[in-house]
Amino acid sequence: MTQPSAPNWQGGGTSQEGASADETSGGGLKAMSILFTILSLSLMAFGWWRMYSYDDEVDKLVGGDAYNLGILASRGTGLITAGVGLGVIAVVFALLAIAAKLDAVSKADAK
Repeated sequence: MTQPSAPNWQGGGTSQEGASADETSGGGLKAMSILFTILSLSLMAFGWWRMYSYDDEVDKLVGGDAYNLGILASRGTGLITAGVGLGVIAVVFALLAIAAKLDAVSKADAK
């Protein structure tokens, strides 16, 4: 009976015998970086649209227009801030993927 292969923390999967370092290292981190980038851009775009679109009938929350615009601006700013936060997380995942790939390449060169 053979032992199952150990999880590969850099790629999120299992280590593969015979695969090159470029194929296996950092794949899961790269996918997470792409996912968080898409989420980040979506939140920032929706926040920007939410901040500057005002329809009297749909967006009327309280009595005065100035209050409604202030509320919508706050919501838009919150969405943009959340998008920037997700963008920072995406950059961290991208840097970890690059570090995992460089680590795998240096280990392959050392052999």
